[in-house]
Amino acid sequence: MSERSICAALLAGSLAPRRGLGSAWMIVAALLFALTGVFVKHGAQSFTPVELVFWRTLFGVLMLGIPACLRGQRFVTPHLRIHLVRGCACYVALLLTFYVAMFQGASRWSFQQHDDEMFFVHWGRLLMKFRDREEIVEEGEFIVVLHGVEHCPVALDEKACEVLLIDPAEAR
Repeated sequence: MSERSICAALLAGSLAPRRGLGSAWMIVAALLFALTGVFVKHGAQSFTPVELVFWRTLFGVLMLGIPACLRGQRFVTPHLRIHLVRGCACYVALLLTFYVAMFQGASRWSFQQHDDEMFFVHWGRLLMKFRDREEIVEEGEFIVVLHGVEHCPVALDEKACEVLLIDPAEAR
């Protein structure tokens, strides 16, 4: 915009400062984002990652859609196709990156040549055997196995052990 058009817009009132929170919305957004993190952490005890994404998305749509409808605004985007493709791509990426493994008894010895692995014990107890030592991983704890390290996961007790396995190599 040129100086002349800015002055004309100011005189017409179209660029007049709006009342409201202004840049304080950034602080509100940061607080809400932190609150989302707290809810996700607590929800992870009862929901799978896919369920968490579903409920978080539904909550977001409702929190944006209800006020928009009450104000008589349209909750529509001209870029619906792009949003759907992006959402589906993120959902597929989520499914490919994290997966759940059930161990009952001993598994096989293995190692990753290029990537580290993280084993998060959702429920049960896991014994991670290494060639030179053994580590017990309790429910709610995790262990990172560095690339090139031979390991053998073993479910302790008689029941199976459910582990969220984060393995970047599997996502490729």
